[in-house]
Amino acid sequence: LPENYFFIDTTTHNVQDSIRKQRYFFRSAKVSNASVNRESNYLTLDRGRLGGILPNMGVITNGSVVGVVTSVSDHFSVVLPILNPKFQESVKMKGSGDFGLIAWPPGSDPAYADVKDIPKHVQVSIGDTVLTTGYGSHFPADLFIGYVSELNDQPEENFHRIKIQLATDFRKLSHVQVVSDILKQEQDSL
Repeated sequence: LPENYFFIDTTTHNVQDSIRKQRYFFRSAKVSNASVNRESNYLTLDRGRLGGILPNMGVITNGSVVGVVTSVSDHFSVVLPILNPKFQESVKMKGSGDFGLIAWPPGSDPAYADVKDIPKHVQVSIGDTVLTTGYGSHFPADLFIGYVSELNDQPEENFHRIKIQLATDFRKLSHVQVVSDILKQEQDSL
């Protein structure tokens, strides 16, 4: 029966530009399994090594961050999403450019995460945009992470306590793009 077979997608999206050199390839994949309500959540994608997926590739959807590939088989890959306490990525405040880390408290609401290490002298307001920094090789710079939804600063601390509403709706996640950094090897070799 036709439904007993599946298509191995090996396509990449390539844009030719005579002035700029392409740095990232994007491969589409479908989420075949996901959890959002556990203390350590994971996603499984229907594309693996034969489809060009390797560990440490970033995963996005509609221009917002999902997570990072941790392991692959020939036909599947496992993603460590933002909704896992082991996930940490460098992020920045859009207005000021100050950077910190995104972290998800274990077992908390899958619509929210925390941003740490933003000093109190930095002006932060409800509704401010949080973006990727592009410092690592997982994601391009300026991908959407979310909006500041709450500030719970403590007088004795030197850093803001920032809660953000994530741009990615993990409960509705079905299709993603896996980001491949063409210059990753060169950057990591330094």
